[in-house]
Amino acid sequence: MEQNSQFKKLQYIIVSCMFAFAVLLVVSIFSIVSYSRARKANANYNEFIASLEKKEENLKNSIANRSDEAYLEEQARNHLGMIKDGETLYIFK
Repeated sequence: MEQNSQFKKLQYIIVSCMFAFAVLLVVSIFSIVSYSRARKANANYNEFIASLEKKEENLKNSIANRSDEAYLEEQARNHLGMIKDGETLYIFK
């Protein structure tokens, strides 16, 4: 009778260990999948940040060019029809 009781205890311990192992395995797999998704998202964000930094650099260069006197003069001539003192404007039809 005592052997049967010990055998049932052993069975209970084995089943408990198997259950704990299964839970641990599921949690581990879930963690690995979550980590993989996070790495992919991080890579996407890094690419997005790099593209924004390049865009920022282009905008800063554009702002610097628009502050240049030659650019302002060109825009005034082309879009506003302005001329300098002493120049003559000819319009051809």
